Amino acid sequence: MLSTFVSIQDWFLTERLRGNRDLRRRALCFVWANLLGPSLGFVMLAYLFVRDPNPPLWYDAAAIAGLSFLLLPVAMKLWDRFEALSFVSAQLFGIAVLFLVGVFGGLDSPFIPWFVAVVMSGCFYFGNRRNLRNPFLICVAAEFASVYVLSFLGIPDPSPLPANVLAELAEVSDFCLVVFVCAMTLNFVAVANTQQRELEAEVKTRGRAEARLTAALDEANQAMRSKTTFLANTSHELRTPLNAIIGFADLIRSEAFGPLDNARYRDYLDDIAASGQHLLHIINDILDFSKFEAGKATLDNIETLDLANLIGGAVRMIQPQAESAQVNLDVEVDPLPAVIGNERLLSQVLLNLLSNAVKFTPPGGSVTILACRAVDGGISVTVADTGIGMSEDEVKVALTAFGQVDSHLARRFPGTGLGLPLAKAIVELHRGALRMRSVPGKGTEVTILLPPEHIVTTPPSAAEAA
Repeated sequence: MLSTFVSIQDWFLTERLRGNRDLRRRALCFVWANLLGPSLGFVMLAYLFVRDPNPPLWYDAAAIAGLSFLLLPVAMKLWDRFEALSFVSAQLFGIAVLFLVGVFGGLDSPFIPWFVAVVMSGCFYFGNRRNLRNPFLICVAAEFASVYVLSFLGIPDPSPLPANVLAELAEVSDFCLVVFVCAMTLNFVAVANTQQRELEAEVKTRGRAEARLTAALDEANQAMRSKTTFLANTSHELRTPLNAIIGFADLIRSEAFGPLDNARYRDYLDDIAASGQHLLHIINDILDFSKFEAGKATLDNIETLDLANLIGGAVRMIQPQAESAQVNLDVEVDPLPAVIGNERLLSQVLLNLLSNAVKFTPPGGSVTILACRAVDGGISVTVADTGIGMSEDEVKVALTAFGQVDSHLARRFPGTGLGLPLAKAIVELHRGALRMRSVPGKGTEVTILLPPEHIVTTPPSAAEAA
């Protein structure tokens, strides 16, 4: 039943008030107090009209003023000014009680206990809002103190009602006060219970949503593991026949068992070998990336490496591609200490970055590889080109797995989109970082940062050199 009253009061609330639990609770108390309070006031006024032998004109004015309280919840719904209206309502309530106390005997007035209802209403309205609650309590304290001061000064006059009528009025007033306090308390409890049920329902809803999200995440992870396993298995299955194709093509090209009668056969064999090597490179990238994606990649076969020689080897391997693309290769390598890492993986990173730089640089452009000590004591290797460049959004795409900046069906630049993500994963496996900056139409810079802990500060021993 109480929840029904709460739902009726809810009609007076705006969307803003309903959307905030604290505001809603306080606003519902405001609505209930301004609907119930005037009704109880009319009961006491009706008693005065009946029992007072000489009813004054202000009884009529008080009845009209009581109607103004009933309009406050409607005003709140129309103008959504709960804070201001609640403060006005509480102050008017206090002033009304102070007036009745002054008219009906001062400290002996039967309306003195209503100051408790005034304070309780203000606390319900304002809650923990000190900027409203504290000024209100100060005003109530001043009103109550004024009663004592006026009584000490002999103001006001004794109540004009006969003693028996005043005693009956005290009983009616106390009854209405008890009804008001109990009704406000029960309404507050009903509002709190309603909000608790709503909160519990919301927790259950969110729990079910979280369970669905967890299940979806598990399914996605399972699908990712299945995809990774499929890629790894497929790569292994493709690698074996490819190695055979490449091996036999090399064997025939070397004319190990006799010369080839037609020169075209050699050209065809070169195409077979080149295509096989390209496909094997793609399969190796997919296989390596699947290990990183599955979290199974480890830094094995760690060696002490001469990074300058590693860079030189990568440049020599890319040189034919650069010459074919009419791209200049420049190398600027400072004297560097030895580093600790996996030679095959670091070479793969350098080859991927240099190959990408050459591929996306137009004829006449240049690719520069710079290597020096970093500010933190590590090593910085930068591959910079004067190619087509990328926007910030395109850089994000390029660093994601299988991301293709040029995503049209007839793409100008071939590739799987694994080169940069794989390079980033390998560098991070060495506890380093890969940074990328690019400007459309001007070029791209990719920097490898190897941490100081991978730097060899002392020369290798004779046993390590052996």
